[in-house]
Amino acid sequence: LVLALDRDMLVRESNVLRKAVAVLVAIALWLISNETALAMNFNVVLMNGEPAIRARGEIVDGDAARLRATLTPKAKHSYGYYTLVLESSGGSVQAAFELSRVIDAHYVNTYVAPGERCVSACAAIVFIAGREHVAVPGSYLGFHGCFNAQTGRIEDLCNQAIADHAVAHGTAYGAVMAFIEKIPVAGLESLLAR
Repeated sequence: LVLALDRDMLVRESNVLRKAVAVLVAIALWLISNETALAMNFNVVLMNGEPAIRARGEIVDGDAARLRATLTPKAKHSYGYYTLVLESSGGSVQAAFELSRVIDAHYVNTYVAPGERCVSACAAIVFIAGREHVAVPGSYLGFHGCFNAQTGRIEDLCNQAIADHAVAHGTAYGAVMAFIEKIPVAGLESLLAR
């Protein structure tokens, strides 16, 4: 009888353990899929009868590799360039600079469509990186300076890197610094709420 009870107890404990492992695996898979869901997605779409790449989502590490993989002949405009249609609330400054390097290595124009938003690192780095960058009426670009969210302090080196990047991509230093120095992050809250 004791042996039978111990065996039943072991079976129950084994079942509990299996269920716990199954729950942990499900949580891990959910976390992995949500991390990818937060990353910028790149999809080839048609825009005015020509291929374009729709870039939508938060800018995170790994986006540059995903963009590079999307820059295929199928995604190229018939005139030989790529069009990157942006919709992003920004994200990692470092990942945005990595996207810029991919854009620089190819003939990529950047575009913000009517009703779409490109703010923060999207506007200051990725949008500006386009060989030609176009924000049409009804689109939203949001620039602000770099700051440390933990300390609330302005990050001058980051702001200088963004300004230098803009100048290297044909945008006037003064125009970029005016946005960076004069528009606080809080000023973008109403734009992001739209």
